[in-house]
Amino acid sequence: MLDSGIESHPLEASEIWLVSEWMPHGTLLRYISEESIDAHGKTLLVSQVASAITWIHAHGVAHGDIKAENILVDAKGKARLADFGISSFIDNEYYCYSGGDHGSAVGTTRWMAPERLMPEDFHLGSARPTLESDVYSFAMLICQLYTGLPPLHNIPNDFAFRNLVARRKRRPSRPPEISDELWDVVMRCWSHEPGDRPTMESLNRDIKRKIRGKIAASGHEGNREVAS
Repeated sequence: MLDSGIESHPLEASEIWLVSEWMPHGTLLRYISEESIDAHGKTLLVSQVASAITWIHAHGVAHGDIKAENILVDAKGKARLADFGISSFIDNEYYCYSGGDHGSAVGTTRWMAPERLMPEDFHLGSARPTLESDVYSFAMLICQLYTGLPPLHNIPNDFAFRNLVARRKRRPSRPPEISDELWDVVMRCWSHEPGDRPTMESLNRDIKRKIRGKIAASGHEGNREVAS
């Protein structure tokens, strides 16, 4: 993918090329649909996404826009976290994004945590992304993977959506295909209070432990890379 480009001599250019690895399978939803990925395969992909988010969190970065459209799939069928355009260093006291007003919520509404939708209700000065808000968005991503639809897609109005999620604590219904273990992960991730959510590090360990347990119970070798 090419984001921009250099013209003339590099030292004289006002823009630079941003080149990243080609992802032949496109977005995560496209990959799941075209390859007819089953429930276990989706869980393995969720595990890969959890590893990626854990890595950026360990380096002090909140992504801010976690959704299936921002997860790409490489030639080996491995999920890759993409689109860091609104990411934020958590130790930076200022949150400012060139595409919007200072302190305003930038991202995709349907995946946003309640405290980003209505920061004033949580006594926050801005809607900046945090590690905790990423955890909430991770729960919405999981629901999206198992339904193929945006969270609470039946609520058409964004204003009503914000009110229902941030003030009335509305959450998506359980997808039919999802396992009890993964649904438990989802419910812990979408806790209303940011401080009640688990860290991505603990979630990552938990998800991989559950996958290893299922592989052992089924008697199959499974995917070593994801389950280790």
